[in-house]
Amino acid sequence: MNDGATDFEYSRQTEFPRVLSSARGAARPSRELLIVGEGWESRALTELARQLGISNKVEFLGFKTGNDLSDLYHNCDIFVMPSVWPEPFGMVGLEANASCLPVVAFKVGGVLDWLVDGENGLIPSEIGVEALSQTLVRLLKDENLRKGLGDKGRVKVQKEFSLERHLTVLEEVYSKIAR
Repeated sequence: MNDGATDFEYSRQTEFPRVLSSARGAARPSRELLIVGEGWESRALTELARQLGISNKVEFLGFKTGNDLSDLYHNCDIFVMPSVWPEPFGMVGLEANASCLPVVAFKVGGVLDWLVDGENGLIPSEIGVEALSQTLVRLLKDENLRKGLGDKGRVKVQKEFSLERHLTVLEEVYSKIAR
């Protein structure tokens, strides 16, 4: 698909409704896009969804925390981090993995510290609408892949990013310093 929006711009997530529009015919048409968060591009996202004729498939939920966010994770099939900004770490992706969600994110910044392509999520082949759409369609069509990546993501979070693991690493650092 070449709709004139083949490249994402720095930190622009306003192209994300184009991904849903592109993937719309390839997967179950009942899918919805839930956009969580607020920001200066909210109006542009709303307008783009309207222009693409998918306003009925996109829900803008605003800022969420705590139990509201946890409930959202448990009621979704896939978590997408469409940011091209080099996130220092991307903790929200780990939160999604902890809830057994596979994560789709671009190969930028600290995301690579926890996202392993084919293990706990998928990394599109390049940054752009088409590559992200193809990755999502792959996951939407393959329930076993979604479940497997989500389950492995939860295990990865428990094993590598738990409080116990963090404390163990801190103790090791302090022990080395104390010597």
